[in-house]
Amino acid sequence: ESFSCSSTAMTSVNRFTQAQDRKFPFAEEGWSDNFFFVCVADPQLGLFHNRSETITWEEEMDCLESTVEHINRLSPEFVIFLGDLTHADVDSDSEMQGKQVADLKRILSKINEGIPLVFLSGNHDIGEVITENGLSVYRNNFGDDYFTFKVRGVRCVVLNTQAFVDDSSKELADEQFKFLEETLNSDETAAHKMVFGHIPPFLFDMEEKHDIFNLPSETRNKLVSIAKSAGVKYWFSGHFHRNAVSTHEDFTSITSSSCGTQAVTGDETQICGLKGIAKLDIGKNISGIRIVKVKKTEVEHKYYTLDSVPEKVTFE
Repeated sequence: ESFSCSSTAMTSVNRFTQAQDRKFPFAEEGWSDNFFFVCVADPQLGLFHNRSETITWEEEMDCLESTVEHINRLSPEFVIFLGDLTHADVDSDSEMQGKQVADLKRILSKINEGIPLVFLSGNHDIGEVITENGLSVYRNNFGDDYFTFKVRGVRCVVLNTQAFVDDSSKELADEQFKFLEETLNSDETAAHKMVFGHIPPFLFDMEEKHDIFNLPSETRNKLVSIAKSAGVKYWFSGHFHRNAVSTHEDFTSITSSSCGTQAVTGDETQICGLKGIAKLDIGKNISGIRIVKVKKTEVEHKYYTLDSVPEKVTFE
């Protein structure tokens, strides 16, 4: 049985702001058959040359163009962008941020209309310290910063993880704790339940020390506990600019590297922090996307560099 997004999502004038009123407008159907979606992490236009005298983002755009070509050929159920869409600061460098967002949208507009685009916010989209302006600009560009949807019988919750690391955003964090618990527990028919957020709860170990690339321990424990008790087994993130997959009991934290700029690990002892980065790199032989295949009883996923994405996705 084929599945299509609801007419609202298919015919909307602005496909970038579909997430409204805490929902993304998929037709909330039950399970019908295997399907797949694509995770695209951290396009972050402007990161690679962010310390150069002249900041450009040609390399990131080249990788994003390649990403779009793959998406159109594969035709996934949906594409979810895991935050840090652009690099420039929304408050202190709004002019450059606006140019980067315009280039991002120009390229992503080439994705076939029938493929829904789901967005979530990263720290570079709304600010390390979330401001009213930052949230407003993001919501105007990409819709709600946290919401839910159900697609083909799979319940998904998208979170604004920056609220969990920004001490000034406790109210927004508390809203999401409640939203996550109520949304997950109110769906008793989902074949799978998944959570998506920019910052991973953990990278390699549930007990690892908190640093810039994971969530604080207390918050991590609370979120993972809510998710696990409601039947969530998969949590998808970006932010790390490298790949990391770790399982705690029956819960797996899946962190996807960027479709653009990669962080090359130097000091393994500092891997969860900025000091663990030796340099930045970019190219179709290292930048990539994650394909997630959803079956009724299991979920398979794999990160492919842009020069190794398969011609089509098949189910055994």
